[in-house]
Parts: sequence; C-alpha cells; structure tokens
Amino acid sequence: MIRHLSIQFVLLVVMAAPSAWSAEAIQEPPNVPGFILIHSGDDVPRDAVEAFIKLSGGPNASIIVLSATTVPENQTTQHALDLLKKYGATVVRSRNVASVKAASDDVLLAEIKNAGGVWIAGTKDANEVTVFSGTPVEAELRALLNRKGALLGTANWVATFVPNSIIELHPGANADRTDFLKRLAAKPEFVGYAFDEGATLFFNHRNIVVGDKTVSFCIPANATRPARIDSLTPGAHADLVALIRSARVRLRPPFPPEKCPPSELEGGTLVIDGGGIPKDVLPRFIQAAGGPDALILVIPTAQGDDPPMNPGEGKMLKNAGAKNLKTFHLKTYAEAFDDEKIKIIKEAKGIWFCGGRQWRYVDAYLDTPAEKLMHDLLKRGGAIGGSSAGATIIGDYLVRGNPLGNVQMMSEGYERGLGFLKGVAIDQHFMKRNRFADMTSLKKTFPQLLGFGIDEGAAVVVTGHTLEVIGNKSAYIYDKNGPPKIGEPDFVEITPGGKYDLRERVKK
Repeated sequence: MIRHLSIQFVLLVVMAAPSAWSAEAIQEPPNVPGFILIHSGDDVPRDAVEAFIKLSGGPNASIIVLSATTVPENQTTQHALDLLKKYGATVVRSRNVASVKAASDDVLLAEIKNAGGVWIAGTKDANEVTVFSGTPVEAELRALLNRKGALLGTANWVATFVPNSIIELHPGANADRTDFLKRLAAKPEFVGYAFDEGATLFFNHRNIVVGDKTVSFCIPANATRPARIDSLTPGAHADLVALIRSARVRLRPPFPPEKCPPSELEGGTLVIDGGGIPKDVLPRFIQAAGGPDALILVIPTAQGDDPPMNPGEGKMLKNAGAKNLKTFHLKTYAEAFDDEKIKIIKEAKGIWFCGGRQWRYVDAYLDTPAEKLMHDLLKRGGAIGGSSAGATIIGDYLVRGNPLGNVQMMSEGYERGLGFLKGVAIDQHFMKRNRFADMTSLKKTFPQLLGFGIDEGAAVVVTGHTLEVIGNKSAYIYDKNGPPKIGEPDFVEITPGGKYDLRERVKK
C-alpha cells in the first residue's frame, strides 16, 4: 500500500522549501531541514524503513537505534534493529540512554555526529522528555537534521523536532480527539497530530505526506473559530507552514472584520489584470507610475524560491516602453526587514507583481517593513499592478491561497492578501475557468467583502473610488449583500470602457 508513498516522499528531497514566511518576529519559515518519519507502533512498514535507510545515506550509512529506558535489552529496540537489517542496513547499532548524565557521553555524541540516521525507539517505560530534552543528544539530533540526515521515531518525543507540534501516537478510543484538543488548548500556537495505530507521517521542509493509515491534524477551538480536525487518509499531503499559520491566525482578531474599511485609495493607482495582459494594460500602468523613465520594480517571487531574474512580465513591460526596470526578490524573510535590501522601494514609482502562486507573496512580504514601503509608494501617488496571482495578492482577502493547490477559495492561515485595496477579494482567469460559483460561495461566507472577478483579457484600473475596466473582456463585481432574485445574476458585469463607483457600489 505505502510503497508509492515512500518513493514519492523521497522525491521531496529535490523540492526546496519556500524561503520566507510572515510571523511576529524575524525568522525563517518553520520547517524540517532534514527528514523525519514518525510511526505509531513498533511494527514500522517495510517501505517506511526502506525510505529511512535511503534518506540516512543508503545501506552502508551508519544508523543508530536510540532509546531512553531503564531496561537496556528490550524487545522494541531489538525489533528496530532487526527491521533495519532485514531491509538492507548494514551498519546499525543500538544505544540506550538511561539518564541525563548519559546524554552527555562523548562517545555517544561522536556516534550520532557520524550517523546518517537515528531511530528513536519509544518503549513503555521510556522517558525521552526527561532524558533527552535540552541535552547534548538533542543538540546532535538537530545537527543531524540540519545536515539533511534522517530521524525515524516511534516515540512522542520526536515531535520536538517538528516546529510548533504536539504528537499523540496512541489516542486510544478517544476518536473525537476531545482529550487531545484540551491538551492543545494550553499551547494555542501548536498543531496536534493524532495518529491512528499503524499510521506514518513523513516530514521534509514544509512538506508532509501521510503513510498507510489516517492521521488527524488538530487545532483547538477559540472564541471565534470552531475546533479544526482534518483527517487525512493515506497518500494525502499537508503543508507544515499552512497548519502553523492556521493555529496562529486564531490568536488575531477575526478576518475579515464584520465591517470592512472603504474600498478606495488615498492615492496612487492600481492596475489589476485578470491574466493574458492585453496590449493596453501595461502602457496604462507605466503612465500611472510616472512614465517610461520611472523606476518600476518587477517582483517575480510568486514563481518560486529562485525565480527568473529577467521574468517574462518584465520583458513585456520593457516592450511596452518602460526603460527603468529592476527585478526585486528577497531570498529570506529576514531581508524584508533589512533597510539596505528594501530601500529601493522608497525610490520606486511603480511595482508589478508577476503571476505564479499568490501564497508566496504572503510568505515573503506580509507584515514586514517591505510591505509598509509598498503601501507608502501607493499613497504618494505611485502605481501597483499585477497579473493572475499578482492581481489576487493586491486584494485584502486572499483567495486560492492554499500552498497545496489553487482550487480552494478560502484557506485558513492564508486569508490575508497585501491589502492595497481594502475590503476586496480578487479572483482572476474568471470566465475562462468558470469561477462564478466560487465567488458566490465566498460572498455567502463573507457578505461584507466586495468581490472582483476579472477575466483573461481584462484589467481593472482603480483610482480613488472609481474602477474602470480596460482590455477586451469584462470584470464582474460581486457587491450584493443578499441572495439575488431568482433568474438574476449575483454580480454586476462591467464591460471594457465601463466604470464602477466603489464607494456607492453602483455602475457609472
């Protein structure tokens, strides 16, 4: 059952983790730099063991089975050794650490330092938290992960190495997870992982893959949101950063607020393209930014960790007449706080967000000094524009923000865009991909939002409280706060050349 999953997981080795995320303090994204396999039960499946051996460096890599028990010779440790040898590992040994003092043993630390993988065997009388936590052993295990080594754990303590996580390997008959949710409530920034017996989770960077049994991802209720329990079946994927974000947003005021700020600009111009970028869009943007000589920053962050430094939309801007273009991309979240790295935003007259995946913009710029400077650029009369994902990020409420795919309109943890236009949710490729029902669903959940559906070949230009449609296709404004009459659409279509008053919410 799990063989294809382990192969799939091994392929994650070549997948780079996104390089930045938004948090309360300057830090890199929560991630697992190496590989962690966690299994509920002693009988770890063959494919999980084989994957662990491969990720540890192969059959000839040094692998240690580590335990913290008062019984030096125990069946759990021996079973782990037998499985490793059975499935191909040739250099294996077991080490039992029965005391905190033993967790500082130089010989043991040297062995871990030279190992490619460590199997942490959970036993009934073990006390890994007391023996390992805060000791040199824990430090060496972290160093193992940092050098892209592998941990396999059948002990709850392995959760120590997964950021903001609590693991319950044996939930027993409490299938509704109520007891587990009570434990989690004491640590509201943490995500809980409740394993069915025999379940396996694979972690690498921000990627999570479920093995051959169900694992439930649990976040407790708070004053504004119900408990979240997502039961993921074999083969399912999850995103570590999104899960932690989901827990953290529950500590903030509800978003969007019941009453949204006015959807209008204090200054500057927004040029929001639905995809395809018709020929009159970029000249209009360049003009709004101050003309051909104005400094325009082209931001390709949505296209990956190492996006092209000469992105296609930059070339299109050049062909449209822009003469002073610079590509702007920050490689780490900390750089969004670096005055030297972001000072160019103060000099710019325009910013263009490229297409790709909009959640990457959230990870890189949300709640940072770089984002504040972007808002300042707009207020002082500059222009901000974008196409596709670069259009959606301009809105206040972020649609299709799930890092695992662009199907879901609403994704807890990725609900806030950069908010250059308040109270608005922006979707793109609208008619081309038949996204009408999606916006209707969003409006049903959040009627206070104003929805923009912009088709390929169309763009909306916003100045003050006036929206104008340019290009050769339409934009669809979802402004109704109640259900439409039978047979009537729940949107207002604005055709090319048409205008809409965002303050009065009427077609001009």
